[in-house]
Amino acid sequence: MEYLLVIILFIGFIFSFFVKKISFLNHYLVDWLLSALSFMILVYLLFIENVRDFYGLALWSFLFVVFLIQGLTKKSKKTQ
Repeated sequence: MEYLLVIILFIGFIFSFFVKKISFLNHYLVDWLLSALSFMILVYLLFIENVRDFYGLALWSFLFVVFLIQGLTKKSKKTQ
């Protein structure tokens, strides 16, 4: 099952670069919205559904961090 986590993280990492290359999604607000959505799903799974599935939680937390970092780097590039 650990290999499944590595595959999910790798797919999320590739997906983050793919989203960055699409021109109409190349705005930092889109990344912040995706980050907020993944954070809300993570909070929902943790506290409302009381899910203790490590792989699902790892996927949503990874997507939250990836989209948040992308949004922050795009925002800093836009202000320079």
